[in-house]
Amino acid sequence: MATVVIMPRQGQSVESCIITSWAKKVGDEVKAGDVIFSYETDKSSFDETTEAEGVMLAEFYGEGDEVQCLENVCVIGAPGEDISQYMKGGAAPEAPKAEAAAPVEEKKAPEAAVAAAPEAAPKEEGGRVFASPRAKALAEKAGVDYRLATPTGAEGRIIERDIEALLDKGVQPAEAPKEEATKAEVAKAAPAPEAAAEPAVEFTDVKLSNVRKVIARSMHDSLANSAQLTLNMSFDATEIQ
Repeated sequence: MATVVIMPRQGQSVESCIITSWAKKVGDEVKAGDVIFSYETDKSSFDETTEAEGVMLAEFYGEGDEVQCLENVCVIGAPGEDISQYMKGGAAPEAPKAEAAAPVEEKKAPEAAVAAAPEAAPKEEGGRVFASPRAKALAEKAGVDYRLATPTGAEGRIIERDIEALLDKGVQPAEAPKEEATKAEVAKAAPAPEAAAEPAVEFTDVKLSNVRKVIARSMHDSLANSAQLTLNMSFDATEIQ
């Protein structure tokens, strides 16, 4: 009989945990005492072991996912064993329905493409469209008209993420001004310099651990809810020296 592994509750105040890594993948053989995945709470990290033996039949969450305590995380059993009772919703999705839905999705694809067309940002009084300096800089760098972006900032302001969304939609770069075109013609007449190396990546996004999130939240609360004061004093220490 298949064995379902749930997310343990490490303390009464713990409501959820984050899976940090999987030691076993679907199809791997599992023996009693093996570590199958690692997880962390707000304060500690743990390895989850199992006394069941068999094959990893299903994993319901991936690395980095937050899982509520006592939720099903994975199933261990014999190859080919029915595990539909452990799936979310109580049963596994039926394959025929998924296949029948495929043509409908294909028909809706052109409509989705039309809906994805960028809408011009609403103009303020006097025909002016407000955008943040970072949004304008990114639009200028990418060569697109920032006024085509859909604003999501406060009071209808275009912000940097709106320009990024505009670029993701595949908007073509705007035509360069005449002054820029003249510079391009001059540059074309000059000897072509060697190809410049690609700029190095300025930063790398690293997902915070749950412990770091708690520390950051506590530090922010302390800064927001406590009076900040810096006191400077000076005196003559000649006699002391």
